[in-house]
Amino acid sequence: MGREAEIVGVGTPLPATPIKPRPVKKPHPFGFATSALKPLAQRFVEIMQTHANIGQARALPLAGHRGSDMAVTKAAYRLMRDPTVLEAFREAAVAQVSREPLRRSTTS
Repeated sequence: MGREAEIVGVGTPLPATPIKPRPVKKPHPFGFATSALKPLAQRFVEIMQTHANIGQARALPLAGHRGSDMAVTKAAYRLMRDPTVLEAFREAAVAQVSREPLRRSTTS
C-alpha cells in the first residue's frame, strides 16, 4: 500500500504529497486592517495619507491603477466607501500621530 492508503485520525487518508504551508503575509506597519487590503488598496491608503493635498482620483493612478479616467474615478469612489479601507485610513492616521517627533539636538 502507498502513502495515500495510510489512515490517520478519523479515517482521513493522507495526501500523496505533503501540503506546503502558505507563506505568512508580513503585517503592514499601519495595522491589521491595512494588512487585510490588496496591494493596490494598501498603496492607495499610503498615498492618500502622505499626500493630503491630492484627491482620490489622482491618488489611485499613483498607486498603480491602470484604466480610463472614468474607471479610475469609479474605483476610487468604491474604495473610499469600503469599510476596510476606511479602517485602514484610521490606522494610518493613528500611526502618523503616534510617531515620535524628531528630536532636535541641543548644541550650544
